[in-house]
Amino acid sequence: MRISVLLFVFFFISFQTYAQQQVQEWLDKNWRPISDSEKGEHFRIVTKDSTGKLNGPVTEYYSVGKKRMMGNFANGKESGDFEYFHLNGQLDSKGKYIDGERVGKWQEWYTNGQIRQQGYYVDNFNKTGPIYDWHIYRIENFWDSTGVQHVKNGTGNWLYWQQNGKISAKGQYKNGQKDGEWMYYREDGSVENREEFSPEGLVIGTYYAPDGSTQIYDNNSFEKMPEFPGGVKAFYGFLNQNIKYPKEARKKRIIGTVYIGFVVGYNGVVRDVTILKGIGGGCDEEAARVISIMPQWVPGRQRGKAVSVRYSLPIKFGLM
Repeated sequence: MRISVLLFVFFFISFQTYAQQQVQEWLDKNWRPISDSEKGEHFRIVTKDSTGKLNGPVTEYYSVGKKRMMGNFANGKESGDFEYFHLNGQLDSKGKYIDGERVGKWQEWYTNGQIRQQGYYVDNFNKTGPIYDWHIYRIENFWDSTGVQHVKNGTGNWLYWQQNGKISAKGQYKNGQKDGEWMYYREDGSVENREEFSPEGLVIGTYYAPDGSTQIYDNNSFEKMPEFPGGVKAFYGFLNQNIKYPKEARKKRIIGTVYIGFVVGYNGVVRDVTILKGIGGGCDEEAARVISIMPQWVPGRQRGKAVSVRYSLPIKFGLM
């Protein structure tokens, strides 16, 4: 008798034509899909094929029923032209996706209809080098909400305000890229990040935590994924040691893969464990149980700040 635990995401290529259907899904305050309608703050109408993947038109709506986004998905990823809208109905941004990545020209607008900025996404499709370099946005033009242009043809001073009227970020663009010192602020006006840029990209950055501590990062550490204590090998060992084949599943010879979703919080604690796709016989509950008792992880970080990261994990149950 053997239990196989697979960590990596599976990619399936199929040349079959799948029946499609439109369904409504609930979204949380961060526009992430959730199964509990009681906790849903927004919703979307999606087109899914028989495998459950998004394939076709998708429209998102604010809780009041006003449209927030219109686009299209192919094989589970954003594909083609997308439009986003402010709550008042004004266009927020528009551009194009290919294979889930923004590409080409993108434009943004303020809630009063004034254009905010225009720029282009430049991709490193081979995905070599640091994560921060994989997807580069080059700004061309930037205006404030009154129509005064501050960045023209990729060069000028960039200043952005929060809804409370305080500065959110400020810095300089040169030839479409950030140049020199950039400062980022919290809602209360305190400094959250300071970054230094050269023509090659980010040189060094500092995150200033609310408790007074700091975190230094650069291109290579701009984004760090959470780490299971002891690494990947220890992660496999924990799962294989703790998963027990359910009696019902063993009796009925149930085998297959359970897909579990969970979040590693900014504090490293595992939470929001959900069964994305199950096989029954108690395997679903067993997989969720073991994920729920995992020890605290080293949290992920973005720009030096500890952040929550969502995972999707396939766990395979097999009998020998």
